[in-house]
Amino acid sequence: KWRIWNSNPDKAQLSVEGGKFTIRAHGQIEHNGLVSIPALKYKDVVLVARMDIQSHGSDAAWSVLHLCGGAEMGPDASVEITLEDQGTQALFSLVAWVPKGSYKPSYPKHLLPRVGNQGFLVKLELNAGNNLCLTSVHDGTAWRQLDDPVELLLRNVHCEIKVVSKEVPGSYWPPQGSEDTQSSAWFDDVRLYPRPATHPVLLRLVSKDGSSPLFSTPAGLGTWPPKFQVAGEKERSCGDLKIELWTADGKTLVSSVQSDLDGSYLMPLKNAPWDIYPQGARIKLLLDDRLLGYEVEIPLRGLDGLYPNDAWDLILE
Repeated sequence: KWRIWNSNPDKAQLSVEGGKFTIRAHGQIEHNGLVSIPALKYKDVVLVARMDIQSHGSDAAWSVLHLCGGAEMGPDASVEITLEDQGTQALFSLVAWVPKGSYKPSYPKHLLPRVGNQGFLVKLELNAGNNLCLTSVHDGTAWRQLDDPVELLLRNVHCEIKVVSKEVPGSYWPPQGSEDTQSSAWFDDVRLYPRPATHPVLLRLVSKDGSSPLFSTPAGLGTWPPKFQVAGEKERSCGDLKIELWTADGKTLVSSVQSDLDGSYLMPLKNAPWDIYPQGARIKLLLDDRLLGYEVEIPLRGLDGLYPNDAWDLILE
């Protein structure tokens, strides 16, 4: 959900055009865009979006992807990726609003060529273990880091997508812009999700009625580890079962887990080949390395698919 932030309604118009959130603005403007609500209570997150901007006039505006705190009982510290139109190229930079001394701005500049109208994929990743925020943009082949990680101390997080007149290095505020500037920016596929390195996927074995199939036989009641039985075979311990998570093409094993617990399997993503989410995936349930039933597919449809910290039920009959 989003809150509309329209500081200059006379100069900035917000709309959805062709499935993209679009901002059309002219002249010197402050912050105009959207703010995600409510703030997330955790801060181990990845923010990804596709964005672009075209500007005409003597002073191009900025299109901004912004990760910050600012909810109740928390500082409004932030790190943001800015995008400025340079004709056939786009200029990316990093801006951080953090306590003095924790970050020395170097205003790194990264020029990337435009490829059609597909825009640019950008990412901010905040590691709650060390409070460092990494910023990067995809150049079409690989992720390019914008600058050294910034220490971002927050109690909660939300994101903002917006357009603002370009700030002058060293002054920050107020933004500077010429009245003859015309800008058109768009954002698409914006998503904020838990950081995959620390948020495994839960796969849970259940019966059709939602109960545990591992306590479904007389011998399984009151035993530990729980028992189960494949039709026509002897009873086995649940620790003999193995679940594997694979890439959608079935070529790369993401994680493999055996458990003596209760039919719940946490599948780590720390070694996954995926760099952003969602992703399509395949799931296998194995007994003695023999596939039980059939492979289950998690399809990728737009922004629907597999995310870190997901919970999926595998129904056994």
